[in-house]
Amino acid sequence: MEIILDSITSETNYAKWKGDAGGVSKETLCGEVNSLMKAASIQHRNNGDIWAEICELQTIYNKARDWLKHTGEGIRKSDEENAEATIQGML
Repeated sequence: MEIILDSITSETNYAKWKGDAGGVSKETLCGEVNSLMKAASIQHRNNGDIWAEICELQTIYNKARDWLKHTGEGIRKSDEENAEATIQGML
């Protein structure tokens, strides 16, 4: 996971993943991550596994961002003193 996160957040790789820069395919980016994994002696992943992992990370991030933007932040502002307890109770 650390290798995937480091790779996708370095330089313009996330922009490339989204198709915003460079015209590099997702398959190519997954291959680059796979090469980094193999160099770290992680041999059991293939490009499809890496692609699925990045998609899952995007989904989790988007849900958390949306929740904080639309729900969590409102709780924080309306009840600052008890916000964390309220938020934890919703999880």
